[in-house]
Amino acid sequence: MAIPRQDNNIILECSAGDCEKLNLFLIKIIELIKAGRRKIIIHFPQDIEFDSRHLKSLYRVLKLARRKLIDIKIVVPSKKMKDTFGLTRLGVYSGIYTSLPEAERHGFMPFVKYGTIACIAIFIILYAQVVRWLVFSWCIDPYYSHGALVLLVTLFLIWKRRSKMIITRSNFSFKTFFLITVALLFYLAGYFMGVAFFKGISLIFFLLGFIPLFYGKEIRKQIFLPIGILFFAVPIPRIEELASLLQHSTAGWVTFIASRFNVAAYNIGINIFLKNGSVAIDAPCSGLRSLIALLFVAAVFISFFKTPFYKKFFLFLTIAPVSIAANVARVTVLILIANRYGLKTAMFYFHYISGLLFFILALSILILEKAALKCDWEIN
Repeated sequence: MAIPRQDNNIILECSAGDCEKLNLFLIKIIELIKAGRRKIIIHFPQDIEFDSRHLKSLYRVLKLARRKLIDIKIVVPSKKMKDTFGLTRLGVYSGIYTSLPEAERHGFMPFVKYGTIACIAIFIILYAQVVRWLVFSWCIDPYYSHGALVLLVTLFLIWKRRSKMIITRSNFSFKTFFLITVALLFYLAGYFMGVAFFKGISLIFFLLGFIPLFYGKEIRKQIFLPIGILFFAVPIPRIEELASLLQHSTAGWVTFIASRFNVAAYNIGINIFLKNGSVAIDAPCSGLRSLIALLFVAAVFISFFKTPFYKKFFLFLTIAPVSIAANVARVTVLILIANRYGLKTAMFYFHYISGLLFFILALSILILEKAALKCDWEIN
């Protein structure tokens, strides 16, 4: 086991023979930590098979080193061994590379402990009131009563991808700078304009920017979608006006389509008049609440597709027109039933199950689009 010095860094070379005495090798690492060495590279010149007991021992030592703020890298000879170390969570407390030049070129790991403390401190200072506003909105706003569910789904997706979250070097790139800048601009806009929505959006960009800043770009690849889903939990300002616009639009389209079926119907504003009564397109029938919920469900649904990003983006863009069209179809069927069998029959037998039928119709269209684009599932 050689210990050459390079630029005040310690490089430990671990051969197959050394691994047979792994405990002595780990003791050497601990001695270096106690001696105050801040940067250590563990180099494996050849592929070595570790049993679970040895991996657990190495994991504990690396965990101890990271708590002491020691920068550690592991250099392995093959991608197979790199993936093995990554899946066994060794990458959480170390950077894993396939060559010494690559490890030296990328520099050393960030201080995870300091990064975590900084993120939490900035988050509490800037976004404590924003979190309170979000929770309050989820409790009283009928359009965003699903906000808590969005948060739970985000946490579940992050937990599901935890095995792929390998901490690498600090990623202060253009993307990171851009995300942090956008977060700052949204926050300032919300602060000076008094619009909480902008602060809520700022929170999302803050997480996408600061987390990879301290923990590396590999983390951002895994959290981008789960954190992005939080957008559906941020209440849109002046949402009642948008609902009113959809109410009038739905009433107009339903009247037009019903007339094509020889139904004597006309609308004034949001009211549709028939020969045996009238139907008002209230806010719940505008389809806005269902549209927001469906966008959230579809985003999670699409996240399990194994397909290029542009196909996922195309599928997501079609959700809004599909949702609006499905809602118009739902209300049109209600009007046709009311015209033929009466308003009471339509409201009693169809209206209360139409919401479920709406979701089934919209998701069926999404599944057909998935099949047309030949998107496979990616459940892992």
